Amino acid sequence: MLLCLATLGVMSTLGGCGPGTGGTGIGGELSSGNLGAFSAQPASVCGTAFAPLLHCTVPANGVTSGGDPTLQGTVLTNFSDAAKGGDISVAIEANSIQLESPCQKLRFEGDWGIAALNDARFFGRFTSSRSLTPEPGTLSVETVDVSGASLAVTVRQADGRIVLGPVVLDRVPARAAQTATCP
Repeated sequence: MLLCLATLGVMSTLGGCGPGTGGTGIGGELSSGNLGAFSAQPASVCGTAFAPLLHCTVPANGVTSGGDPTLQGTVLTNFSDAAKGGDISVAIEANSIQLESPCQKLRFEGDWGIAALNDARFFGRFTSSRSLTPEPGTLSVETVDVSGASLAVTVRQADGRIVLGPVVLDRVPARAAQTATCP
């Protein structure tokens, strides 16, 4: 009986988090404890060079949902390489990111933060065809063309070795359907 109640409590806590429940799925199993693993401090994506490509808004009262206006994040913003094959999609919401590349069997989830020496990037974990066990990694973002709404992303292992990228992605109105034909 106690086990059933505990399971029910956990399920009700997690019930509104993933795709199909109104959420984006950002903040899933790969995203817990990301910043601490890299000794990084949380920061807002709305203070970055790529912020003009996001949907950063401040509520009329100036207070964000988290209560800390310095950590204001973005409303869900989607990017894709649809014009180049459609394998990679990125969703950025609040101060978190989720990248998926089904053909490369790669998934990255992370949180925006700043480590030593102003090293700002998404710190998180990724899975790949090489390992289904989440590994620590980072995702850096560079603005390619603010007016054209493009950015370049690079996923790296914790030791700096490149896993993916740089790949140029365009902002899209909704999360792109995976249209790539995988080899």
